Amino acid sequence: MTLPQVNTQTKAEAAYSMLRDAVRQGVLKPGQRVTLNELAAQLGMSLTPVREALRLMASQGLVEQESNRYTTITQYTLERGLEVYRLRLLLEPLAAEMAVRRVTEHDIAKLTGLLADGRNALPFGQFGVLAELNYQFHMTLYSISGQSLLIQFIDRLWNGVPFQTISLSGRTESSLREHEEILDAVKAGDADGAASLVRRHIGHAAHATLRQLPPSGEHVQVEAEVEALMAEFE
Repeated sequence: MTLPQVNTQTKAEAAYSMLRDAVRQGVLKPGQRVTLNELAAQLGMSLTPVREALRLMASQGLVEQESNRYTTITQYTLERGLEVYRLRLLLEPLAAEMAVRRVTEHDIAKLTGLLADGRNALPFGQFGVLAELNYQFHMTLYSISGQSLLIQFIDRLWNGVPFQTISLSGRTESSLREHEEILDAVKAGDADGAASLVRRHIGHAAHATLRQLPPSGEHVQVEAEVEALMAEFE
């Protein structure tokens, strides 16, 4: 495990940001057990800000603190994934639709640049980098809506889904194409089209992700649960 190191003393917010990104990008993996000392050493920080960051992450469900010594990265189940994707399918198309009505040429240039960065990273198979660019594309688009509370809800959902690399595995090329289609709709001023494309895009990610998550019960039919979720938004 290799985490980005900082050279000077930082605050708990910085530790939280780095650890959250490590979870989201798959550097810290679901079910992985870590210690406070280990994380502090990896980040080049003292124990106090890292401890505070872990407490915040625990309150958001990103980690589970077993004791003062051990912390486990949350292992998500199919049921949790279904809940997260149901909310994403409701909120993110709305944010995209509202963004189209406010978008500027500067915004379009920024989104175009993120897509170009993704294309450049694709040949190297760097799923952590691609996952971060995926997050940046979505949040940049949604932030254009100007709806700060909506964006906070969406960001919280993304923070609670530490399997972005799973959802991208095997579909990085198709994911980038879908981003390009979304951006084309944004450029055309097609708010309804952008919302529909975002909904389809999230649906594809849900298909890729949910089938890889363990159900909490032995008799849960994974395929049936995924298909039922998709049917809600057809």
